[in-house]
Amino acid sequence: MNSLRIRLPLIAAAILASSLALAVLLAYQLLSLVGQRDLDQALQRELNRFTLALTEYSGEHREPDGVISAETLRSAVNDYYRLNPGSDTYLTVVRLGNSVFVSPAPPAKLADLSDRLAIPPNAGTGFETLDSQAGTLRAVQAPITVNGETAGSAQVVGALDPISNQTSQSLVWLVIVAAISLVTGGTALSIVIARTLAPLRDLAATAQQTGQLHDLNARVPQPTRHDEIGILAEEFNRMLDRLQGAAQAQTDFMAHVSHELRTPITIARGHTETLEYSPTTDPRRIQHTAAIVREEIDRIAGLVEDLFALARADQPNFIAPEPVALPQFFGDLTTRTAGLQLTGVNILPPPGLTIIADPTRLSQAILNLLRNAAIHTPDGTSITLTAHADAHVVQFIVTDNGPGIPPALLRDITEPYVRGPRPPHHDSAGLGLAVVSEIARAHNGQLRITSTPAGTTATLSLPRQATAPSPA
Repeated sequence: MNSLRIRLPLIAAAILASSLALAVLLAYQLLSLVGQRDLDQALQRELNRFTLALTEYSGEHREPDGVISAETLRSAVNDYYRLNPGSDTYLTVVRLGNSVFVSPAPPAKLADLSDRLAIPPNAGTGFETLDSQAGTLRAVQAPITVNGETAGSAQVVGALDPISNQTSQSLVWLVIVAAISLVTGGTALSIVIARTLAPLRDLAATAQQTGQLHDLNARVPQPTRHDEIGILAEEFNRMLDRLQGAAQAQTDFMAHVSHELRTPITIARGHTETLEYSPTTDPRRIQHTAAIVREEIDRIAGLVEDLFALARADQPNFIAPEPVALPQFFGDLTTRTAGLQLTGVNILPPPGLTIIADPTRLSQAILNLLRNAAIHTPDGTSITLTAHADAHVVQFIVTDNGPGIPPALLRDITEPYVRGPRPPHHDSAGLGLAVVSEIARAHNGQLRITSTPAGTTATLSLPRQATAPSPA
């Protein structure tokens, strides 16, 4: 019973059966009420006709002094029975004193009661339902008034059992029709639900196939209908595309990291082993080897720092904005560029204002721009850092007069592991501009790079009141 293909049709069939049962019950009650209403109308018409005939006859045969005698009433009743001997639906009972007059041709259902004059009278005027030896009766009764006094009563009686029997027969047919409708509707509903849930089964099967991240090639067949299930299948396929892309990115990431770390580690290990297995007391050789090892360690540290920045870029605490005074900030940058031995860098004085940003990440971004310009341009290239600000935005601009970036690389230059042209004696992991782009995005800013054969300009634009964006 865990399958929706079984549970949904059963639930729908139960609801349909309940609805049909309620409808049959209401229809039965309605048929009963309509049958009784039709009988009441027939009884009332007969009573009205009898009353009118009695009044007309009595008026025509009253005494000279205007009095209607008892004999005249009896003659009026007999005259009415002569003209209206009876009906298949009802009979008329007239009670005058101790005398009882009954329709001479009553319905077959009431013939025995009529012969024995055993029709029970109403307790009062109007309609009543009576019990009798012939079953349940429906009767309407009205008084007969003569000379200002009540001389007797007129009663019209009909049997309710034929109506009940007819209603019961209708109920049987209603039940049969409802059962056929339930079976037909349940079968059709089961087929429709099975076809509707087919994409879900495909989705489950695909999810089972993609249990391992290394097997993400399976896709759910797209339904032709663009309904909720079609949208679900489409979004599931998109999710698999994203997972496949993420898995591929992870694989590429590990490959790039292992490649980038292998070279400096190999160089550092080789020079260390040289000192270990070829002892020397030459200070210049020791100093040269130590400088090479330190350079490779610095390269590993920078690579690890960039990788760590990219890994944390989507976390809400990636940046910690605080007031940053640009003059002091640029002074620290000057000191750090000297420590990194970045030659040819000219840092111009910034505007004397304070912005809200993460000073550590902002320093990392600008140093990456300066280091990137130094690595990817020939020796002797002039590199300049300036800052401009307006009421809302501050721009950090790094320009160089190098050979520029090829147009084929410019569009993807901020993607991880995309490397621009560089001299043979420099190396890069292709992460610097990707880190800068993520830092800009984290500040709700942007990085824009333009390049021509006459030089390249990288513009880092940040709002003066930078705040971290809401995590996706």
